Amino acid sequence: MTLQGDLVKNESLNKLNELEEMRERLEARKVVMANMSTRCKVATEDAKKQEEMLSTEVRSLLVAGTSLSVARKRLQEANRLLTEERGCVKLKNVQRKLRARQQYMISQVSLLYPVKILVGPAQEQELESYSSSSRLGNPSASKPVNQGSLTILGCFTNCILFTSSLALSSALGWFSLIY
Repeated sequence: MTLQGDLVKNESLNKLNELEEMRERLEARKVVMANMSTRCKVATEDAKKQEEMLSTEVRSLLVAGTSLSVARKRLQEANRLLTEERGCVKLKNVQRKLRARQQYMISQVSLLYPVKILVGPAQEQELESYSSSSRLGNPSASKPVNQGSLTILGCFTNCILFTSSLALSSALGWFSLIY
């Protein structure tokens, strides 16, 4: 019986070893499956985030596309108006009105301040403040104004640097006496 007992023992040990190996493989597969499940969840969350981001970008592009379409239609309408028979006439009338408004505004400013208009590198035109035509309220009788940059004379004062405390205190007057 010992031989049979040894055989049964050996076979029992072999079966136990096989079972243990199967358990280890099963545990390894469980770990692999858990890792794959975790990766799948992370990938799903990333995909959802990316989908939300792309959805926002698509909405933004739709809004921009709509704005672009509206601007394109406006441009086409403006081009159509310009190519019409009286389109250039309307444009010239608007430009003339803008120039008249600019001249009126400059004459109003020249009532308050002396004004110098720089037209080009060598051309200058001055409007005296309180000229006779401006005092009468007739801006059209003032000097013609060309397009250029406008400088209000006497508005910008020189910067004074105080080199001593005496110069500073005399400039501040009584305020410096308090402190």
